[in-house]
Amino acid sequence: MLQNKPPSLLGNTHFAFTKAQVAKLGAVEVVATCIESENPEIILATLRLAVTLLDGGNPKVQEQFAATLLQQSSQSFFIKFRGLFHESVAAIRVQKQTVKQAAAEKAALLKAGITKRAEESSNSLSSSQVNMVEVMKIMRRMCMGQFRPLQDILRSQRLTTLLSTSSMRLSSTSRT
Repeated sequence: MLQNKPPSLLGNTHFAFTKAQVAKLGAVEVVATCIESENPEIILATLRLAVTLLDGGNPKVQEQFAATLLQQSSQSFFIKFRGLFHESVAAIRVQKQTVKQAAAEKAALLKAGITKRAEESSNSLSSSQVNMVEVMKIMRRMCMGQFRPLQDILRSQRLTTLLSTSSMRLSSTSRT
């Protein structure tokens, strides 16, 4: 987990039993709770823990996730997921603008006959983009193993939709 490699690469079938035990002992609840943190390091560690637990499509682990995420109190988990998506999209837009601006500046300098000696690297992923990668891994692994109840929960969160719709109404009302 610390090296961000899937545990299934170990080829150890005993690890599936261990993940199921860890999930049963409360790791899934830890994921559902810690995802709400404001600390980016805790969020990333939480996402990676979820990826590790869900790796390999273990039905027992998926069942634990389904039981936890089916509760109304888990809506904040999905709201945070949605927020991570929006943060990542915004970060990608900013990064694209930065790359375009740097390319335009470089072209203008070359046209003027000026060359820069040191190239600045702006290709690294922002923390929100790294989080997006982990969120996508979690979503993919929630669908592995064909555990239908977890897929259904992932597909539709009625309360989250209602909350986001009402918050959009409130924000548009406050603007007018």
